Amino acid sequence: MLPKAPQDAELQTYLKEPVQLLENQPDLISERARNEAEVLNCLFVLKDWKQAVEKKKASLPEGWQENPDQLNNFAWWCFENKINLDEAEALARKAVELTTDSKDKANILDTLAEILSLKGKHHILDPSKVRQCKSVELNPISRGMRFH
Repeated sequence: MLPKAPQDAELQTYLKEPVQLLENQPDLISERARNEAEVLNCLFVLKDWKQAVEKKKASLPEGWQENPDQLNNFAWWCFENKINLDEAEALARKAVELTTDSKDKANILDTLAEILSLKGKHHILDPSKVRQCKSVELNPISRGMRFH
């Protein structure tokens, strides 16, 4: 499932030209910014979410697969772009298991709940709702989680 891609040709040109410029002048900006531009190009110009996911993964720091924050960030990126949701769910579940900090766990549970909801698993007794309640319980001051 691709994210809602901009239809504005000007925006697509805006994304295409910097990627071409970066290919010709690699030292122009940081590696991180270059990677992000390439990911956006894959998503919105090429409309190739699989390639965007691969480029996003390649841009993550070494060992990200065992870091709960990095796993959560990647899962949230997938959620925001409405792509790769099965893997995003699995990685969010792994992040929940890896983290020991209750506030971090609350944020990860919120990500997981959002992914499950987006996948259509939002029934009354669905675990995503239980997890969302648990995330508020673990981090009661995070108002954003209450108003998704």
